Amino acid sequence: MYSMLRTCLRTSLPGKCFGPRHTSRARRGITRYRLIEDVEDLNKYCPGGYHPTYIGDQLNNGRYQVVDKLGYGGYSTIWLARDLRTSKYVAVKVVTADTSDGLAESILMKDLYDAPSKPGKETIPTLVEEFWVTGPNGKHRCIVTAAAQMSLHDAREASIHGLFQPKVAQSIVAQLFGVPSNELTLGRDKIMISDFGESFNPQTLSKRFSKTLPLLQPPETRFSDEPLLFPSDMWTLACTIWEILGHRPLFEAYFASADRVTKEQVEVFGKLPPEWWGNWSKRLDWINEEGELKLSSEGPGFQDVVRRTLDVRFEHNIQKSRIEAGLEVMTDKEKRAFQTMLRSMLRFQPKKRAGVFLVLEEIDGTKAPGDIMVVTHETMRLVDGKFLKWRDQATL
Repeated sequence: MYSMLRTCLRTSLPGKCFGPRHTSRARRGITRYRLIEDVEDLNKYCPGGYHPTYIGDQLNNGRYQVVDKLGYGGYSTIWLARDLRTSKYVAVKVVTADTSDGLAESILMKDLYDAPSKPGKETIPTLVEEFWVTGPNGKHRCIVTAAAQMSLHDAREASIHGLFQPKVAQSIVAQLFGVPSNELTLGRDKIMISDFGESFNPQTLSKRFSKTLPLLQPPETRFSDEPLLFPSDMWTLACTIWEILGHRPLFEAYFASADRVTKEQVEVFGKLPPEWWGNWSKRLDWINEEGELKLSSEGPGFQDVVRRTLDVRFEHNIQKSRIEAGLEVMTDKEKRAFQTMLRSMLRFQPKKRAGVFLVLEEIDGTKAPGDIMVVTHETMRLVDGKFLKWRDQATL
């Protein structure tokens, strides 16, 4: 997709890159364009929407020269630019005009980066500066950060088998938790968490909805009226860790409706808590009252006869994929540790989910990747001699 995007940004383009001609009415006249695949919604280039940005543009009084396009989101476009003052490359996020005023992304990034001794602090990108640009569609906030090379998804898919080497995957997971390790290293490569546009601090702001991708959303976003707190992040993080170590997502649905996502969660971990189970009106389409899958003839569409539990998905999505790729599989000890970790993060009830808990313990004088201790919201424990407080986590 990225190579296609790069091609469509060039000035001389093959005709097949374009679709039918469309028209958008902007404040200063009519803008005509042809639709391009795999780019932002071009209809949002209108008052209050995206800022028209071109390769070669100079931003912030000529300091940043736009070199290429990195990506886009529902509320921004992101550009690779050359800082002409420092001769370094940076990423410039240009936010839509309608959302620029209330955006607290840069404040949250600065708070996270400046916080002393926080696990995973090294994954927060450096905030270079923030400025505003005015164009035909309004006034836009621009956030400048250090540039990254590619997403983890692109890096994984670029490999021969669509899998990370086991040691690389373990190193990435360790970095997510801010756990230093001499055995797990990516050399000079470091992961970076980007796009804090929807992030918030639950200690200062209350939210009851999530804009996380449906397959990554925890069940409380659908069934609970309580404000979202840090445990919701742990659910999403667990799903991310699974995908880093394996080949496919933990939860899968071709059409990821809320009901299909819930069906996937129940298939893996069993019945929802009683207060949620009765509120799931579509449950009997897939699941009986005992929490077991119905046969294909009893539910809408195709239904697996065999329940795909966490164990089943682990063997198929992680172990089997590694065997087929000729890679090292997890040992029984690593498997137990990994599944214990995931189960503690993916408990249905948020208060029973694990907090910061990945620890590389000293066992027989050597560090064993994947060995863990658990710290939950309700039961605090000493981990490797350090007391980890739930409130010390950051919402990412």
